[in-house]
Parts: sequence; C-alpha cells; structure tokens
Amino acid sequence: MEYMRIRTVCIIVVAAVILLAGAVITAFLYQPVRYNLHESRLKSPEKVIRDYAANQVGADGEKAIPYLKKWLKSDNELLVKGSCRALAEMNDKAWKQCLPELEKILSGEDSELTDHAAQAIARHDENWQEKYKDNPAIIRNIDTYTSWGIKDNDWHKRYRRYNRTKDEPEMPQLGPPEEKQ
Repeated sequence: MEYMRIRTVCIIVVAAVILLAGAVITAFLYQPVRYNLHESRLKSPEKVIRDYAANQVGADGEKAIPYLKKWLKSDNELLVKGSCRALAEMNDKAWKQCLPELEKILSGEDSELTDHAAQAIARHDENWQEKYKDNPAIIRNIDTYTSWGIKDNDWHKRYRRYNRTKDEPEMPQLGPPEEKQ
C-alpha cells in the first residue's frame, strides 16, 4: 500500500515537472513561431492576409523590430512590402530603428518597393524633406509616393516607365536661374 502511494506521488511530480518544462519551452519558442507564421502570411498572394499580418506585426511595436530588420533585407518583394507596411502601422518610435534599411530601399530605382518604404517614412516623419535634402533619390521616391500613393493601376505604371532614367536626375532648384558670366 505504501509502495502505491509513493509511486502515485512520483508520477504526479514527474508529470508536473514535464508540464512546467513544456510551459517554459513554449514561452521561449512562442515568439519565433508566431513571427514565422507572420512571415508566411506576409508572403501570401492574398492581399487581405498580407494586410492582416502587417497590422499584427505593426501592433507589436518594439518586439517586432529584429524580425522587420531581417525581412527588409529579404529578396522576397512581398515580404519587404509587408514589412514596410507594418512599420507604417506602428504607433511608437520603434520604427526608427529600421531607418537604415528603409533608406537603402529608397536609394534605389522608383518602384513599388520604394513606395512602400516611402509610406513608412512619410507617415511618421513630417520633416523628411529637410532630413534627406542631400539625397535626391530618396526625395524623388518619397515625393513620388506622396504624389501618387501606392497604386496598382496602369497610369502609375506608365508614369514609372516614362520617368525611368539610368542616371540620377538633378533635383530642380527653385528660384530664379543663376546668370552665367
């Protein structure tokens, strides 16, 4: 009888330890598993699913930054767009930690990717023109976004095709032209 009681107590203790270990492991693995799910949703061909995932990641704020930095460097265009959208949806200043990645995207040719990166900066930083006055590529790309927004229509695509150049154009100077001597 005594043997049965000790055995029952041992089984209960072992079960409790296993449950506790499972809870600890789940707590450590939950965040990476959750962000892997968000990553796969951001890569989805369905816009509704991508928007939902971007809103969820954006709502996470500071916790999402390491994942967003990694995703912004990805070769997957949908993942980069979704990451930019998540940064645009953030309510706190955490998005600024991803500025180097956003600036790298904005330094490229005008594209849908640059529109999404411009959206993240234009939504949060009202002084972007002053901040990037020495970088004409970034000014052009944010300006294109603020003028056109993110569009998938033919007019926007034709505008991009028409205005695509090999060399970076000079930013026009406002004011009277300088006289040549």
